[in-house]
Amino acid sequence: MFFCLVMVGCGRVSGFQNQLKLVESLIEDYPDSAWYILQDIPVSLLRDGEELAWYKLLLTEADYKLYKPFKNDTLINYSIRYYQQTKNEHRLATAYYYKGAINNEELKNKDTAIVYLKKAEELSRKSNDELLKSKIYEELRYVNAQINSNQFAFHYSKLFLACSKKLGRPNYLACAYNNMATIIDLGIPKQQKRIETRVCSILTNATNGRKFVSSTIMLMT
Repeated sequence: MFFCLVMVGCGRVSGFQNQLKLVESLIEDYPDSAWYILQDIPVSLLRDGEELAWYKLLLTEADYKLYKPFKNDTLINYSIRYYQQTKNEHRLATAYYYKGAINNEELKNKDTAIVYLKKAEELSRKSNDELLKSKIYEELRYVNAQINSNQFAFHYSKLFLACSKKLGRPNYLACAYNNMATIIDLGIPKQQKRIETRVCSILTNATNGRKFVSSTIMLMT
């Protein structure tokens, strides 16, 4: 009887780990599918610690990508506390990023947003994850643009563009060049013209000539 219980227990833990790994593999390009898988996981049976922290991080990410409203950031706070203790820097940087993005876009708390986005930026420097870096830089650009800190907004636009080139994703490149086009507000019209030309080229290639309407927030979730 004891042997059977042990086997069932091990199978349960392994099953949840496999589901969470599947969600992680889907969430970037198929957040809706990832979200539905998360809904099928019985939260009450998840172990405190790694399982629950990972689940809450992935659910926060899926909710954010699907534009679900946030009334607070308590969900991601659990993940942050856990990853601060376990020193999983990549997941901690990801959690910091989403806390920052949620506070910036949903809770309208710019000070908190900047604090956590800067923490995410610092940790991500040790990582080779250009996708995560690009999201952090774009959100830092966005929050600085909102508070009219154009010098910092331009700085992060350049960092985002560099990451986008490494990633080679047409939608990211289009977004990056579109952001760089705003330097006309900084008084550099010649560069503005060159960037606008590049934006048109990227958008045309990315959409096979179809009319393309871009949104920084929609593209960069």
